[in-house]
Amino acid sequence: MRRLACALCLWLTLPVCQGVAAAEESSESDEEFVEEEQAAPETFSGFVQHYFVEDNPDTNRAVASIASLLLPGAGQLINQEYLKGLTHVSFFAANELAYRSYEINEDRRNYAESRDDQYIYASDDSVRRNLLGSWALSTRFYSSFDAYRASSVIMKRAGGDTPISQESFSELALAPFTPRHFTRPLVFTPLFLLGAYSLGRGSAHRQDDDFKRFILDDEEKNNVAIFGAMEYEGVAIGEEAFFRGLLNTELIRATGVYPGIFFSSILFGFAHSGKGLTANASIASLYGFYLGYMHHNYDYQLGPGVALHFWWNTIIHASIASRSREYTVPLAYFTF
Repeated sequence: MRRLACALCLWLTLPVCQGVAAAEESSESDEEFVEEEQAAPETFSGFVQHYFVEDNPDTNRAVASIASLLLPGAGQLINQEYLKGLTHVSFFAANELAYRSYEINEDRRNYAESRDDQYIYASDDSVRRNLLGSWALSTRFYSSFDAYRASSVIMKRAGGDTPISQESFSELALAPFTPRHFTRPLVFTPLFLLGAYSLGRGSAHRQDDDFKRFILDDEEKNNVAIFGAMEYEGVAIGEEAFFRGLLNTELIRATGVYPGIFFSSILFGFAHSGKGLTANASIASLYGFYLGYMHHNYDYQLGPGVALHFWWNTIIHASIASRSREYTVPLAYFTF
């Protein structure tokens, strides 16, 4: 919920800032807006059309984005994309309900939590439950970006010096397996260094209390790695779409390239608590700045960031799962 609160507060302020700038540019148009506002429509549909579509397109984009962040598909319905809205809300509801219905071994989880976060409880049930919860949250993020993008196209604000990515969902889903993304230096270099480190002896330490380790049975290792990869596919698409495709794009438009990247990276950091396998806020903010710069550098395309995001987390997760019984792995602090 902290992720949603941060994003909600920021996105609510953007139309206000843009409205102030517009007011300074044209006082005459302001007077016309006030005169029209006084003639309030009598029906609810007329109200929505009058205030959120005809007169204030920036507010309309914000409303659609926030609506889909709170309930996936709602923004699509506002944009009159009914089939897409139904698809988003159905997928979200199915994962959210399944997530809440899963039961896991409370004794093992409580033991892990009592060890001052040094142990991470993992079983078939817990990794499946985490997968469902992660997919539900990622659906919120992607649906919010999709509503923002559609509203921007409708209002003819999808291009310019800071364009909004028009990559389809299928293109983003295939991005981690698209060879052209790995030829990009900003994607290839960190993955190469991480792969070399994770294969080396320096990435694991025997029974070291300074680092995290799984409570994990041997027969569960394959499932943990597989479900981890499935989870990170959703995480990569959802977080890159929301934090880069929406927030990074809009903040760069509002404040300039590097201030925008900085502010979006701070918000990305706030979305990470450091619990379990996630990086803390400071480390995640550094990741966010790198990913935000890469997003800007590669013409605001999301595919390279999705590829890097997915493989970085998947490599770390597989490294931890493969060494869980004999080793602790410092890389557990660096997924995002």
